Amino acid sequence: MGERKYKRSLKCYNSNGDSMKEQKELGNSTPEKEINAELTLSLKRTESLFDGIIAIAMTLLVLDIKMPIQDSISNSLEFIKALGDIHLTFIKYFTSFFILASIWIANNKELDYLKKTNRVHIWLNLFCLFFLVLIPFTTSVQDDYSGIVMAAILFHLNIFFVELFILLRWFYIRKHKELTKREILSDEIFKKQIKKSCYLTIIPLLAIASTFFIGEYSNLLYVLFFFAKKKN
Repeated sequence: MGERKYKRSLKCYNSNGDSMKEQKELGNSTPEKEINAELTLSLKRTESLFDGIIAIAMTLLVLDIKMPIQDSISNSLEFIKALGDIHLTFIKYFTSFFILASIWIANNKELDYLKKTNRVHIWLNLFCLFFLVLIPFTTSVQDDYSGIVMAAILFHLNIFFVELFILLRWFYIRKHKELTKREILSDEIFKKQIKKSCYLTIIPLLAIASTFFIGEYSNLLYVLFFFAKKKN
């Protein structure tokens, strides 16, 4: 009787011990899974936020284009002349739109290399977005204050800081390869992307310098963005 009672107690003890062990294992594994899930979700949310802001910025650019007062246009020749008078406006908004398109493509490519994100990478993205949402505003300022050098320089500085934070993101990803997919660990890929980002960061600086010589036509230098994409 006493022996049977002892065996039953021992069995209960082992059962409780196994149960506590399982709970401990679950307790150790669950946070890690939750953290990984949170990181993966944050990457998707970052991509969605970036896509949404790019779309809004592109739309705002179009909405800000204004034609001359209709009372001054009475026939087709005057209409064509009016369009010719605002050709600089079209150049500014054309370059801004395709700069945004270029940044969107670059961001998609970067995210395609990543399997997860972390707090620092997210903040680098947010700083990039801060300057990115200013592009419609600085484009509009450049057009409203046409002929003022500082207005054009403000726009170029805006693009410079967007590209600077994209470059900093690549430096950070290169240093923290645990964020990348296993099949994309080649250092050659990172060197290529950093080299391209450096090139794209230099273009706004060249545009600032050229503003003193060619004024608002300095926006045309952003055509070099497409040569950078093609080259790399």
